[in-house]
Amino acid sequence: MSFTIQNHAYLNLIFQWLSYLGNGAFFFVSGYLLRNSSLIQFYEKRLYRIYPLYLVAVAIATWKWGATLHDLIIHLFGLQMIIKPTVELPVLWFVSAIFLFYLLYPFITRDTPIETLIASATIFGAFLLLRAIIGIFDFRIFLYFIPFTIGIVFQQAEILKKVPFALSASILLPTSIYFLIKFQTWQSFGEGEIGFYVILGAMMVAFCCSMYSISQGISTKIIEKIAIGSYPVFLFHFPILYFYLDLAIHHIGNTLATALAYIVLLPIVLVGGYYVQKIEDILKNSIYKYRQ
Repeated sequence: MSFTIQNHAYLNLIFQWLSYLGNGAFFFVSGYLLRNSSLIQFYEKRLYRIYPLYLVAVAIATWKWGATLHDLIIHLFGLQMIIKPTVELPVLWFVSAIFLFYLLYPFITRDTPIETLIASATIFGAFLLLRAIIGIFDFRIFLYFIPFTIGIVFQQAEILKKVPFALSASILLPTSIYFLIKFQTWQSFGEGEIGFYVILGAMMVAFCCSMYSISQGISTKIIEKIAIGSYPVFLFHFPILYFYLDLAIHHIGNTLATALAYIVLLPIVLVGGYYVQKIEDILKNSIYKYRQ
């Protein structure tokens, strides 16, 4: 379920790439920011951080788009990237993927970056084999496993502190040109090709290196606020945009509704995401203290 621009194949293709890069950046940062802790504490913190708002998002999506009991169970347990549901609720695939990556993290990370790469490659290969034999795992698991793993390796080796913007841009530009030449329309871009994972994965990593270099000139407080609000924004931006366009297009037309979505709605969603997360944190901390 997505919004497209009629008669603008290249624009739609660019937006699709930007979506992949944005999602890849989130997975990269997720891997980069993880730190070792006891297994129980690690899983408890991740579940505590992700699941409450995810349940709200599942409830909203189910109310709006509907779901069978079978599909609802799959979504409630975050299994939609492993077991394909009849109807996938929009956007929530991301949480299913990050659930799986967090479960795998203790088995991926090792004492050295090389050992981590070997462990991740072994898991990647095993998952590909399972997909070929019994058909489980959505292709996005393989696509975003790459930036997630590279994020872990970069953190271990402190590569981001050593890679200049010019180098990352020199990687991003040729891969972008390669995409434009080889895949002139999205329909010809085969998700099963190994180049799909490797080349787009390289673009994601290069993009993250570039964003890291740029972020060095941005206030730390701004970055912290963006990081805090990013998860609610990702969970709820689609239903908010869907409800808004469903109402606005009928009253003010497509062009004005789209313009207002970027100029007015987007800043509201970004700011709102920050406060939603802060309120949820306060509620969770209050419940936790009460239980103690």
